[in-house]
Amino acid sequence: MGYLKDLAHALGDSLEEVSWSVSGTSVLHLNWASVETEELLTPKIIITPSGIESTRASRQNEQVDYALSVYVARHVETESQVDEMLDLVEEVLLQIRAHNFVTTWPSGINGGPFEIE
Repeated sequence: MGYLKDLAHALGDSLEEVSWSVSGTSVLHLNWASVETEELLTPKIIITPSGIESTRASRQNEQVDYALSVYVARHVETESQVDEMLDLVEEVLLQIRAHNFVTTWPSGINGGPFEIE
């Protein structure tokens, strides 16, 4: 498996270990975020590989940036469910920012996330 998929699985695995505030929340590793509405009765955190960007850092060095997409999804019907999902999005963001990526990234990857959008 390539680094991009390895990174997506490493992030997904770490998020699977979290006890989320919204009960029934599950984490999915998908190559493409395609989910039927019926599957969204409970919250889903979907991790997908997103892209690779390579730039020349110097004459001898190249920097490769890997991008992952994290989707937080649920079919909601009430304002309180919307509020729960907004809180869950913030919770996911905080988990990603607080995580020690240096110890969980696949070998060969240096560093952790430098930019979270």
